Amino acid sequence: MQTPLELIPGPSGWVMATTAVGTNVGRCFVRFEPVGKRWQWTGVFIPATSVDTPPSQRRVELAVNANPAVSEALTKRLEEPIGPAGTVEFFVAFNGRPIPAEPIKLKRPSGKRLDDSWYEAVAKAYETALARGENPRAAIAKAAGVSPDVAGRWIYEARKPERGFLPPTEPGKVSV
Repeated sequence: MQTPLELIPGPSGWVMATTAVGTNVGRCFVRFEPVGKRWQWTGVFIPATSVDTPPSQRRVELAVNANPAVSEALTKRLEEPIGPAGTVEFFVAFNGRPIPAEPIKLKRPSGKRLDDSWYEAVAKAYETALARGENPRAAIAKAAGVSPDVAGRWIYEARKPERGFLPPTEPGKVSV
């Protein structure tokens, strides 16, 4: 399982993403641009002080788009200038505290039949949990108030080729 991810939005579309286990810290800075209602990464800077493997740009992108507070902070600071990556001015721009992730919300619709919109919501919750370093099946089960087995069936249905909300995977492996 992945380690939890902390995000600190900075100016000019930059986000500092950090994972830490004990004294091992993985850190990267990812540059984003708005594309429609989502943020898309356009660049990355990995400092030499990153002792552990930094989080992937894709993981950071999923986490940024899953957290409205981070998206809002990026929007507010998009036009602020920042020094070149790696300079003192660049690092000083990230003096804020990490923005905590909002809890995953997933309310099962009433009725026995679940439609594609439900499985799309399950897929988004899956991606959010994965981006945060949580076990997606357990996070979905907790958010919906169901057993992990039920959550696993929902994930299986979201992966079906005719739905295509999640890519195929090998049993027992978490992927997106």
